[in-house]
Amino acid sequence: MIKTTVPKYFKEPFIFRFWIGQSLSSFGNNLIPVTITFAVLSLNHSVLSISGILTSLWGGRIIFQLFGGIVSDRWNRLKLLIALDYIQSFILAIVAVLFFLHEAKIGYLLIEAALEGVCQALYQPTVTGLRQTIVPKIYRGKVISLQSLTNNLTRLIAPLIAVILVHFIGYWLVFLLDSISFIISALSLTGISTTRRIDLNTKTTNFFVDLRESWNAVIIYKWIIWLAAASSITNMITASYSVVVPLVLNNSSEGIITWGFLSTINAAGSILGGMVGYDRIRRYPFIIPKVLIAITMPIVFVSIALHGPLYLLIIPVAGMAMGLTLSNITFDTVLSNEIPESLIGRIDSFDTALSDALIPLGFIVSGVLTQFIGYRLVLLLMAVLAVIANGGVLFFKSIRSTHFHPYN
Repeated sequence: MIKTTVPKYFKEPFIFRFWIGQSLSSFGNNLIPVTITFAVLSLNHSVLSISGILTSLWGGRIIFQLFGGIVSDRWNRLKLLIALDYIQSFILAIVAVLFFLHEAKIGYLLIEAALEGVCQALYQPTVTGLRQTIVPKIYRGKVISLQSLTNNLTRLIAPLIAVILVHFIGYWLVFLLDSISFIISALSLTGISTTRRIDLNTKTTNFFVDLRESWNAVIIYKWIIWLAAASSITNMITASYSVVVPLVLNNSSEGIITWGFLSTINAAGSILGGMVGYDRIRRYPFIIPKVLIAITMPIVFVSIALHGPLYLLIIPVAGMAMGLTLSNITFDTVLSNEIPESLIGRIDSFDTALSDALIPLGFIVSGVLTQFIGYRLVLLLMAVLAVIANGGVLFFKSIRSTHFHPYN
């Protein structure tokens, strides 16, 4: 008989429910990237339409990001998270109905994307804060690694399911499944009980005071600023990737299948990154991921620009995803252990806002530049920026000298 050992942290109150809720939401969300790109192309064969939808999503998220951090630090995080699950479920259910009735329009999707962006702006800092409340410090690195691994497993499975559903049934069912995943997530979170109250600064009475307090805290930790700047450029590059590469693949009759394959390889690399996790690279938590990204990301872009064979992309795509995942795990772990609970939501929002600031620019510029100079030059430009951003950040001493053990 094979014996299985339940991780010790699952014996802590409510950690398992929290993990299940986040995993279900992740599965639903990972059905969408492959689906939405080709759903838009099915309505309007224009790269600018893809850019518009993605810009609407990330624009709403970035604009409300700082507000989301303040709300998550002031309100009951658990109730807020459950409410956001139900709201997102309702939005996605409407989209599913529109596709089922063949009434979906680009304009409707623009509105849906903006609303989703606002919800996500509130969602992320709330999750970060609630995790710090529920998970004891000794387990945070392990829980973050496990959640990353689980999320990336859904990234491996969900795109394949999405491709099959779209091919045999239609786009509407994918959006409906995503809607249902949020309902189940909300139900799993309902069983959690948190009685702890966060000791907020009683002098913090309005949005601008909260904002100033958050910024004063951020500048103490200079590594947050440098990493956010590097992540901002890297995220702009990945935004361009999500616009330009589907356009290149759409010229093929098997475009969505190839895109699904690349998404699966990406997810597999992310899973590997989650398995390596924080424990294996804690001595130099920021150096290894950035070096890995600086090497593999340019190879991916150059290979696609030069129409390299698909099999040559397997290792660099997986390596790129592994580097990005390790970067997120190490950053989240250090942040969760170094930042006070009363500030975690706002500082996380500041970091996310800075990191995501250039994403809409990536969507817009890549779409426009592709029209004027062609996708090949756009991809080569992104390759150069990837080296500059991820290699350049290592010149800052605060990045190189960070040594951290999550169990101290």
